[in-house]
Amino acid sequence: MEPPPGYEQEGTVWLLQMGLYGLKEAGRIWNKELKADMEELGFVQCQWDHAIFCHSKWGSPDWAVWAIWVDDETGVGSCQQPDHVASMFNQKY
Repeated sequence: MEPPPGYEQEGTVWLLQMGLYGLKEAGRIWNKELKADMEELGFVQCQWDHAIFCHSKWGSPDWAVWAIWVDDETGVGSCQQPDHVASMFNQKY
């Protein structure tokens, strides 16, 4: 990493504060942030596949299942849940 233009300070140590696209840790950091956002909406991450999030049980009025892989997502659920998730994605990302 090189400092941005105008920050020519000798002996300064630069700390990376967020994962950059393509770094080894970027996927883990993204999943951690996504999990926190989905849990805020009431979803639970599947313990067998960390790309799947569930909300309530099948047949309840607010059930939903969301699968997210890299930059693709697929969701199914009752009428309200897809709107809540879409709203969160539009606001945050």
